[in-house]
Formats: sequence, C-alpha cells, structure tokens
Amino acid sequence: MALSWSQRLIPAAQLNIVVNFGWHVALAVFLVSVPFCLFIATLLTVVASFTRSHKEAQTWLLFIFILPMIPVLALILYPARPALWMMWVPALSQDVLVTSLMKGNMLNNLFVTLSVTSTLITGLLLAWLYRREKVLG
Repeated sequence: MALSWSQRLIPAAQLNIVVNFGWHVALAVFLVSVPFCLFIATLLTVVASFTRSHKEAQTWLLFIFILPMIPVLALILYPARPALWMMWVPALSQDVLVTSLMKGNMLNNLFVTLSVTSTLITGLLLAWLYRREKVLG
C-alpha cells in the first residue's frame, strides 16, 4: 500500500515510466502473494526443525531466502514470456503474476489457478513432513 501511495511522488511521466499500482493492483498483488507467504512460513518451520542449533538454523534459513531469488533473477536477466511451466515453481510464479499486474496486463486464470494450487500443495506437503514423528523427535 505504501508503494501505491508513494508512486504519486515519482515523476513517472517525465521518465517515460508507466506505473500501474493503484489500490486494485495492490490488492491483487496481496492476494497472489498470500499462498507464497504460507509456503515460506511452512518451509522455514520445517528447515528450522531439522537444525540442532540457532547458528545452524540461521545458516539454512539464509540459504532458503536466497534460493527462490535465483529463478527470479534469471528471469530479469533473460526476459521470457510467461509460460505454463513457470506456474509450477512457487517463487517464480508469484513473480510472473505480480510483474504482469504491474505492467497492467490481465492475469490468465489458468496461470493464477496453477500458481496458487502448486504453491499450496507444496506447502501442504511440507506441513505433512513436519507432522511426522521422525521430524519432531
């Protein structure tokens, strides 16, 4: 929401930048990101449960934060059109959807459905892993 408000301070028209981040886009970005937030929370909990010390947990969690950035950075360096396979990768699918929203494009319903479904299923599988006694013991 802060970005939505602060875009009025940027002279976008003078810089030939199209800024499309109104309240409706901010809400859509939030809704697209919610499944990923749940996925990341589950992933971090599972990874932290495998560690033996605070220092080891911090090392693993730092790696977990960097890992999802790799496909996103690859997409920045080598732009590609959104494809169906991208929706199966949790961080990448949210980036593709948010980028489409920011460009003012309409979201493909199939892409949104695949992104949300794959992210939630992966999160549920991680939650199932966490509930196993071997992990907790």
